[in-house]
Amino acid sequence: MLIGARVVQGVYAALLTPAALALLTVTFVDPRERAKAFAVYGAIAGGGMAVGLILGGLLTQYVSWRWTLGINVPLSAVAILMGVKFLRESRAEGERRYDIPGVVMSAIGLGMLVYGFTIAGEEGRGWTAPLTLTLTIGGFLVLVVFVLWERRSSHPLLPMRVFMDRSRGGSYLALVLTAIGLSALFFFLTFYFQGSLGLSPLQTGLAFIPFAIAIVATSTLTASLLPKTGPRPLVVSGSLIAAAGMLMLSRLSVDTHLAFIMGAEVLVGVGVALAVVPLSSTALIGVDDGDAGVASALVNAVQQIGAAMGITLLNAAAASATPVT
Repeated sequence: MLIGARVVQGVYAALLTPAALALLTVTFVDPRERAKAFAVYGAIAGGGMAVGLILGGLLTQYVSWRWTLGINVPLSAVAILMGVKFLRESRAEGERRYDIPGVVMSAIGLGMLVYGFTIAGEEGRGWTAPLTLTLTIGGFLVLVVFVLWERRSSHPLLPMRVFMDRSRGGSYLALVLTAIGLSALFFFLTFYFQGSLGLSPLQTGLAFIPFAIAIVATSTLTASLLPKTGPRPLVVSGSLIAAAGMLMLSRLSVDTHLAFIMGAEVLVGVGVALAVVPLSSTALIGVDDGDAGVASALVNAVQQIGAAMGITLLNAAAASATPVT
């Protein structure tokens, strides 16, 4: 039941987030205004992350973990009421049929890859196990067929004209890699805080606050820098800063001082904000209004795919590298 409910939640989240990004894309056409809009979007996401971590830890520790899911019901009700009141309709003209075969193939291919990475980390299986190889190779082949289908479909789920633009394609790839890194940060740091340092769920949520504050503050700064510098300097510098923070976190031990961890979190947060805001903006620049929904959905999709792949792949790699005692 839990898994089924999470699937339903994921389906509707997949409808919601691209719609929000598409509205920003078609509403703010001026580059300066669009940069500000995406910066505000990033700041809200970072602030929501901070509130979510604290609230999740609070509910888990003092009420029940079930309420970390149930709290979304009243929040969604408020969002619905505000959406009905403030949002204006925006839709593409012309025929818009659904690419059902594309949906099925992409879901099967990605599902096989993620599950293959997952079982690769299980004891007694590994990367060379027959089931692991079958799932990963099979998933890759299904995705190849998906791409070939999309190139020939008259109403593709993923129009190649959106993805194959060099700037947009590079942005999507960078967003995937960023999501992989962030998923590793949250996944492994959570285990580190609770398993190695013995922090409570609430304390663990509070321990991520420096990261969220850094994202909120830097997103605002990035909005003013992006029209002046363009995306490339911000993405490069942000990636280097985030990599420095990740390198610091790779040196953690049970004796590491919390101040060191907080400093590394700030570096990662600053770097991510410097990179993700211009990447998200570049991924949607020059897209026709009719493709705004697809391009926005792709921004969200590549981040979700990167997060899923990152957790499963890096967890499997960690399990393979950790000796069994």
